[in-house]
Amino acid sequence: MRAAIRRAASAEEAARIAGVPKPNSLHVPRWFGLAVATGAVLFVPWIVYLAVELPTRVRTSRYDLMWVGFDVAMWAVLVGLAVAAVRRSTWTEPLAVCAATFLVLDAWFDIVTSDSREDLVWAVLSAAFIELPAAAVCAWIAHNAEVIRRRAYGRLFHWATHQWWVERSREHDLLQPARVVTEAQHEYDSDPELRDLLTRAAAAPAGPPTSNDLVTVEGGCSEIADAQLDALEAGADVDLYNAVLAACELIFLQPAQAQALSTAITTTEGIRMRLPVAGQTPHKIFWSDGPRIEAVFPHP
Repeated sequence: MRAAIRRAASAEEAARIAGVPKPNSLHVPRWFGLAVATGAVLFVPWIVYLAVELPTRVRTSRYDLMWVGFDVAMWAVLVGLAVAAVRRSTWTEPLAVCAATFLVLDAWFDIVTSDSREDLVWAVLSAAFIELPAAAVCAWIAHNAEVIRRRAYGRLFHWATHQWWVERSREHDLLQPARVVTEAQHEYDSDPELRDLLTRAAAAPAGPPTSNDLVTVEGGCSEIADAQLDALEAGADVDLYNAVLAACELIFLQPAQAQALSTAITTTEGIRMRLPVAGQTPHKIFWSDGPRIEAVFPHP
């Protein structure tokens, strides 16, 4: 796998080779969503037909079998959920969704099939204090499991992109100085917005401790960079935020490798390193000795 990651054209491709989906993506075929939508549309006429044609009262010889079968199925789902939750299995999320659905249906059928006022009162009380609260707990468990899954995928995504950085940096001499590229210096000399940004970043004090799932550095960012990272985290582009964090991790944890992949520019405040953000052209991170993140450019 390391050889394949090393040959990858980008950090995102390295994550894909490592088998890590993007944090906010789910590998579901598009045709499945279209098929479900079609079924939902076709289901509407059937509901209207039932509402018009079905009688309000009917006698059945298998009423007991219906309820026993339903309760056995719900019991099996609850047992499965208990086992999955104790083992912290990935089955916890789908089983919690099934359990919540069963509990809501149980409350509904208890209420609408009540044959007397006393049965109706007991059904309503049972729904209000037992089935529906339990369904809410199961729904919360399912949602919480989804959040944990996304965080885990995010960490794996960071690992795969970082591995790409490491493998690519091994192609260079880790002790060589940063490569001076005319294009990088030209960008700084010709872009007044970039010059102003780096000047303000150099004059700004260090922000609060930079902290995320992978890096915690005291004074590792200027106030300018700290505000930019907060804006990226609050923004809608999750892939850009994850890629920027992966680049920051490389700078903080392995500055020699980050320097080998950076270009050096001469500014009025001294030498600055320019590290491209993998897979997020034209975004770059400008940093200095310390190491200290000065700014992200273009910035949010």
